[in-house]
Amino acid sequence: MIRDSRKYVLKFLDSAAIHSNVLLVQGARQVGKTYLLRSCLEGKEKTISINLEKEPQTKLAIEATKSFEEFTELLIRRHNFKANAGYTLFIDEAQESAKLGSYVRFMKEEWSNTKSILTGSSMKRLFRGDVRVPVGRVDYLNIQGFSFREYLRMNECESLLDDAKSSAVISNELHQILLSKFDRFLIVGGLPDAVIAQKNGADFESVLNFITASQCEDFLRIEDVKSYLFLDALKGVSNHVGSAAKFTHIAANNYDAKKIIQKLQEWSIVYEIDQQGESPTQNFAPKRYLYDLGVLRFIREPSIPTISIIHTIDERLRTPLGGLMENAILLQLLAGSGGLNFISGWKKNHKEPIEVDFVTKHDGIPLPIEVKATLKANERHCKNIVHYCKLFALKKGVLFSLDNRRVFKCGAVDIEVLPAYLAEVLTSKSL
Repeated sequence: MIRDSRKYVLKFLDSAAIHSNVLLVQGARQVGKTYLLRSCLEGKEKTISINLEKEPQTKLAIEATKSFEEFTELLIRRHNFKANAGYTLFIDEAQESAKLGSYVRFMKEEWSNTKSILTGSSMKRLFRGDVRVPVGRVDYLNIQGFSFREYLRMNECESLLDDAKSSAVISNELHQILLSKFDRFLIVGGLPDAVIAQKNGADFESVLNFITASQCEDFLRIEDVKSYLFLDALKGVSNHVGSAAKFTHIAANNYDAKKIIQKLQEWSIVYEIDQQGESPTQNFAPKRYLYDLGVLRFIREPSIPTISIIHTIDERLRTPLGGLMENAILLQLLAGSGGLNFISGWKKNHKEPIEVDFVTKHDGIPLPIEVKATLKANERHCKNIVHYCKLFALKKGVLFSLDNRRVFKCGAVDIEVLPAYLAEVLTSKSL
């Protein structure tokens, strides 16, 4: 299946730059990084592909080099590489090497007409010790599991989303169909193997179980943390997703909790979003989210019935859906981005319960975003956005809900109400 991120990789490969930046592709395990890159490189001549996890002898050879010149000689000797001759170098699981990070800057500076792509599940480990990220010499691409669009594409009904996206007024019939499919997406998640299993009528939960277990094994093989903290952290994040994060959600002491959360962020498993206040120096407890909705639900709901965005009517039971939908919207906001994350939440102060789920720049202007798991949106759901806009003299906000598409005019503020399945409009610049 063609991934949406394919266009970013092809643009990089087709660039005519003589000295290209090195492309660093990051993302959790099992989200499809390797499949994406191999599909983009398929049929491309002069391609060298190395997987440092599957080729330990190559890793050891790189570790034995003492300079970039020796590293280049290694590639020439083992892979018939020729600098400045139009080659593409693809190194998977690049973070397995302790030396490779120090060579990244020279891949751009010393090689001309060469494309270098490094990928892995914990790319921050690539620049370890005193090796700094070579600013201005690298580009980032963040790969996640399937977006809702890709989920529909895998299930051969992507045109439904196109019809809704192009409609100023979405028919109730189409809206209900997409809500039903979005409901399923929030259960299965976006990990390719789980989506494929669901499509084929297989047990996708056993796939999620296997992925989580193998990811835990890989994590503990490399990271020096207490063995039980991996699953405890995932449970803590899943159970309190969308709420103010506390270290006590994760572990009994702050040191262990802080260490495991930092490592899980480096592995692109957990995202931590800062909550800012009225002034840039005012901060509150962050919120934490998980890299995949299916894993989140699998961990959070092992002994309770699955909560449906359509069929669960009791408001008390629907409360956890708010955090789940926030997680879904955040993953869409992060799609394709890399490097620093400039998405934050906003809270007025400690005394007043006025906060906005996300604030991101849209066309250079802050855009407040609220997420509500309601089937019928009204102006009451917009009050925090309106307060934020009035405070900072802004005129636009977005409310994601399960209602149909509409616009609320709240004084001088326009609130566009979008069904959560249309979250991609924020990254496609079509607002």
